[in-house]
Amino acid sequence: MSARGHRVLMVGQPGGEIVARAAAAGLRTVEIPMHGVGDVRTLWSLARLLRREDIRVAFTNQAREIRLIGLSQLGRRDFRLIARRGSPDPIKNVWHYRWVYERWVHRLVINCRAWCRRSRRTRPGFRRRRSA
Repeated sequence: MSARGHRVLMVGQPGGEIVARAAAAGLRTVEIPMHGVGDVRTLWSLARLLRREDIRVAFTNQAREIRLIGLSQLGRRDFRLIARRGSPDPIKNVWHYRWVYERWVHRLVINCRAWCRRSRRTRPGFRRRRSA
């Protein structure tokens, strides 16, 4: 993405392996202690960082990251959240999962075409055009 002119910033847990690898690959990294979704310090740190850096697109890998980023960016109309879904399990049919995936996730990247079809069947509220 950097080669295409995008500013790339990797945010992760302090001392995390993925942050170390990203830094070794030459990416800008920021370490933020990410506690539970209800942790105000985590949400505040993420909100401040993403606004200060003028980040408009975030790519997440886990459901917890989706909730943290989504909550930290409430009210921003210029922000897009893209989530990767690597699990063959369907998105849980629980109110907060429905809310998060149907309201906050703008694009869902799924590893396999069969999983993509399954997700579309099991989560009809998540519009077809938003999964790839």
